[in-house]
Amino acid sequence: MRSPSSAVDSVPSPTVSEWPPYIAFEGAEGSGKSTQAARLAGAIGAVLTRETGGTDIGARLREILHDTNVQNLDPRAEALITAADRAQHIAQVVRPALDAGDPVVSDRSVYSSLAYQGYGRELDVDEIRHLNEWGTTGVWPTTVVFLDTPDDVISERMSRRDLDRFEAAGAEFHARVLAGFRAMAAADPDRWITVQAVGSVDRVAEESQLALNERKPRGPARSAPPPPRGPGRSGTTSSASLPPCATSERPPIAEPFTPICSWGPPVPPRSRPLVRSPHV
Repeated sequence: MRSPSSAVDSVPSPTVSEWPPYIAFEGAEGSGKSTQAARLAGAIGAVLTRETGGTDIGARLREILHDTNVQNLDPRAEALITAADRAQHIAQVVRPALDAGDPVVSDRSVYSSLAYQGYGRELDVDEIRHLNEWGTTGVWPTTVVFLDTPDDVISERMSRRDLDRFEAAGAEFHARVLAGFRAMAAADPDRWITVQAVGSVDRVAEESQLALNERKPRGPARSAPPPPRGPGRSGTTSSASLPPCATSERPPIAEPFTPICSWGPPVPPRSRPLVRSPHV
């Protein structure tokens, strides 16, 4: 495991002004977030994790949220379950990694709750934000990479899957979710990077890393400004010990691939014990 001081020494990039960064990949279902999160984590030697299901407790909550046999789950109950998963994830995975000086790359984050339960389920986005602000103790991603994917590409990818509860929520729901992501990205350009997720995995990875390298300096992970107002809403829309589903091992990187992040060259897997979950 790298020491915090060696991590700082390996970061000549102005991408973030504080080490370590907390980077989240966001986007619609089938946009390639999981693949690109793993690629970036491998390139910079980050802790790779995800929401929902990034801890043992979170994996059990995820089963409820994604199970197609779960019927009539109230949107507020869904928002609370998702927030509970995130509170545990921040406390058990993200904050310990950041406190140890380790960068974190996550497949989804608090912004998915704003998009899915706020815009998608048409709950008050400001209420969702405040709930998660409390649950995360104010720890939000320093940078969000939004993989904006055309509808026809998503439809083609979804046609090859057995859809879970969210994926099967219908076209109108997913249109609202995507509109929410786009609105948040437009409202907070200092935090968000939008990458057109079309073409090969390598091309999207290269575009993502080039965009990250061009970022202006940012401060440490902390809460974000309110999301923008959305139509039809009542309010403002404004590793000490790694659990399953979070890994400090360098994720597999498809070849050929040359990391271009100016954070420094890829680092070998850390010496921490790796515990994998069957839910990953």
